Amino acid sequence: MMQWATLLTAFLIGQGDGTFRDGPVVLRIRPEPDRGVISLPAPDELTITIRVEGSDKLEVTPPSKWIASRPWHAHPPAPAKIEKVGAGRIAWLQTLQAYPPVPGEFDLTLAPIVWKDGDNQGQAKFAPIAIRSFSTIEKADLRNLRDPVWIESLPPEPRRRPWLNIALTGLGVSVGLFLALRGMRRRPKGPKHSPEERALRALDRIDGWRLPEQGKGERYFALLSLVVRRYLERKHQLPARHRTSRDLLDLLANRDDLVAEREFLAHFAEQADRAKFAATPSSSEECRAAQQSVRAWLQSRPL
Repeated sequence: MMQWATLLTAFLIGQGDGTFRDGPVVLRIRPEPDRGVISLPAPDELTITIRVEGSDKLEVTPPSKWIASRPWHAHPPAPAKIEKVGAGRIAWLQTLQAYPPVPGEFDLTLAPIVWKDGDNQGQAKFAPIAIRSFSTIEKADLRNLRDPVWIESLPPEPRRRPWLNIALTGLGVSVGLFLALRGMRRRPKGPKHSPEERALRALDRIDGWRLPEQGKGERYFALLSLVVRRYLERKHQLPARHRTSRDLLDLLANRDDLVAEREFLAHFAEQADRAKFAATPSSSEECRAAQQSVRAWLQSRPL
C-alpha cells in the first residue's frame, strides 16, 4: 500500500509539461504528454532527462537497468554529468534515449533512483507513463509524402472588453517570459547527437521491425524516405517533409552546396516509386539493398 501511495504521489507532482518530481529528483520527458499520454511518431526516440540537486555531498546510485518495463530498448547512456549550481551545491544529470521495438501502445516504467545527501537519503519512484508509438505513413507515395495537418477549431469570439483583454494579455506575456527564462536557466543539457547519428539509429530501428519479410515493402520504403527527409531538415534546414519529391529535387538543384546530394536522392526516389507501382511487392533483397545505400550515404556525409 505504501509503494502505490509513493507512485501516485510522484505521478501527481507532474507539471503537465513532461516534468515529474519526487524529492530532489526531477524527471523530464520529451516529447511532452498530452492528456496523460505521450505520442511518439516512429521512428523517433523518447528523451528522458534525470536531474538530482543537492549539496556537494550528494551521491546518486544509477540502477543496473534504467527501464524496468518491456519491450523498451535504450541506448547505452553517456556518463552522468556533475554541475555546480551554487555555493556548496551540485546537480547530477543523466540523459537517456529510449524507443519501443515496434509501433504500438506501451507503458514506460523507470527503475527507482537511489540518492544520498549527507544524513538524508531516499529512493525516487515514478508511476508508469503511457506511450503511443505510431507511424502516419501507410503508403509510400514519395511524390506526395507530407506530414499530416490538424486544423483546430476557431476560438469563440471574445467579449468586447478591450482594456481588460489588453491587461490580461500583458500579464500573460510577462508570466510566460519569466517562466521561459527560468526554464532556460535550469534546463539540463543532454548529450548532442549529430543528424547522421540520429538517422543511422532510426535505420537500425526500422530494420528491426522486419517489414520486408512480412511483405510490406512499400511501408519499408516509406519509412526509409522519412528518415532521409528528416535528416535533410536537421542537417540542412530544408522543409523536406513538406515538399513532393520533384519539388525537393528542384530545391536541392538551387543550392550550390547541395548539388551533389541530388544524384543520390533522385536515384532513391526512383527506387521508391518502383516499390509503389510494381505489380509485385519489393523483395527483401531489394529493401535491404536500398537500406544499405541510405546507410552508406549517411556514413559518407561530412560531420
